[in-house]
Amino acid sequence: MSLGPHDPQTDFLPGKKSLPQAGPGLWERLWDKAGTPLMVVASIGLLLLAGWLVTEGQRSAGSSLAALSPAQAEELRQRSLTKEAAFERRRLEKPLIDDGDIALLGEAVQAQEDYLACRGALASENARLEALRRRYHVIQAERLRAAATEAEEKSTAMVKTDHAGAMRELRRALDAERLIEGRWIFSGYADVGKIARLDTRLRRLEAQPLREKGRALEATAEDAFKAGRVADAVRLLGEAIELEQTFVEKYRDVLETEFGRVDRLGDRQETMRSDALHREIAASENLAEAAIARYRATPGEEHSQAAATAYDRALSLHLRLQQEFPRSAWATASRKSELENLRNQWRSAAALRDISERSAALAQRLREGQATAALGLARELRDKLMRLEADNPGVVPPGDEARRRLEFLCTHEAVLRAVLPTIDQLMLPVPRAQVRLMKQEVSQGFYSTVMGVNPSAVMRENLPVESVSYADATAFCEALGWMTGRRVRLPTVAEYTAALGDLSAPPAKATAWTFDNTDGITARPVGQSQPISTGFHDLLGNVEEWAWSEGKDEAAAVVGGSVNWVPVAGLPLRQALKREKSRTIGFRIVIE
Repeated sequence: MSLGPHDPQTDFLPGKKSLPQAGPGLWERLWDKAGTPLMVVASIGLLLLAGWLVTEGQRSAGSSLAALSPAQAEELRQRSLTKEAAFERRRLEKPLIDDGDIALLGEAVQAQEDYLACRGALASENARLEALRRRYHVIQAERLRAAATEAEEKSTAMVKTDHAGAMRELRRALDAERLIEGRWIFSGYADVGKIARLDTRLRRLEAQPLREKGRALEATAEDAFKAGRVADAVRLLGEAIELEQTFVEKYRDVLETEFGRVDRLGDRQETMRSDALHREIAASENLAEAAIARYRATPGEEHSQAAATAYDRALSLHLRLQQEFPRSAWATASRKSELENLRNQWRSAAALRDISERSAALAQRLREGQATAALGLARELRDKLMRLEADNPGVVPPGDEARRRLEFLCTHEAVLRAVLPTIDQLMLPVPRAQVRLMKQEVSQGFYSTVMGVNPSAVMRENLPVESVSYADATAFCEALGWMTGRRVRLPTVAEYTAALGDLSAPPAKATAWTFDNTDGITARPVGQSQPISTGFHDLLGNVEEWAWSEGKDEAAAVVGGSVNWVPVAGLPLRQALKREKSRTIGFRIVIE
């Protein structure tokens, strides 16, 4: 009988027999206590050793000089004096000293430095060293300054004829000035401003060929693109972009820079890459235009659908161009919208043509006073137009004249039924003209019935509408024209004159409300004066009236005078800005 498994050890791990855990060793305990101080001491020792190695040469030289005897030190001083005297003799004997002569002065400076190094600091000898060193540095700096000035002058003279030579001379001048600044520091000739100026001039000369090369590459790329060598054009523009990037990085502070040029070149390069797709789009548009020409010659749905299909392909290609070449100049959202509108327009051409033809029948019913039939047709055409717009967005925008006309008619059923039977009663023929003129001014009641608002300053239904601009009057004409199926407009000055007849004498008081028979401020109800011989009321007096004017003109004629007009023979006439509004300006209409 089995006694069963033993109890597991407390450090038991499955699959592996546990070993007893040993405690930390001696070295680990020592490191925990003294490790950090030892690291600090070792770091300091390494720093001291490095300093000792660096100064070893100096200490060796100093030690060797310090070990010299007084006689040997004096020999150094005498050597310095001898070299200096030799230099001065040559300077007096020769018209121009050379490098060998200057080397004598350099040796005199070195000997004096060595002498002071072994004897210590003596005031008189230190002063002599400073004077020698300064003379030596001044002579060297003067020679370099002369060389720099000569090189700079040569560069200026050569810059227009030998660009590379000018750069070479300018670099020589800059090197000389930098040597003065870096080596001959005791001369006092160092000129930081001149170094900066020479460096700027040199970098400007270096930048000029780079910029010219970049622009030449761009021009060559454009020529290649025009010649149909698109791959060459793209490659050349890539080189131009690299040059421009280098130019901007290195030389934008010394030469005028066209910021954004890299981006512009990149856009142009992408435009060139998209040329193949652009040509396919143009080919599809040409097919569409050919189909449109056939449609206009012989209207038929097959031609309009062919145009729509071609524009649909052009649109698909354009969307691909936008996706693959988003930086192309041809990948514009406006171009996409244009192609969409053209496709939708020709896809809807047959339906739009049908609506246009049936709109002519609608106008005929309105002219005949058939309000019910006209309204039924208007609703049918409006619904068809809205469905067409829903299926082909942009074909019938909110500002479309046909859409506005149909929506107006459908929302003004009661007004239409009221206006159609009565409008002809308000019109009279104009003598010697093929138009009919309203026999009285447009009243406030008539205006608000058609337009839904009354802009007049003094409101009363039977008073003439006033405080209307020229645009307000023409908007009323447009809406009334939609209701009547006829062209409605403002009268011309000639038509107004023809309706007045004889103007050789002032008007009779009974036929005109003027300053003579009113308070000069308040207009009178329409049609209350006696009519003139042609049957019209208030052609003179009461309120002035807008006359028809060209749409592009900023001003229009205002005729007839008002209650503040002092009556005289002739036609009262003045020019007013079309935006003018006054409580003494109204209008009447002409129906052709």
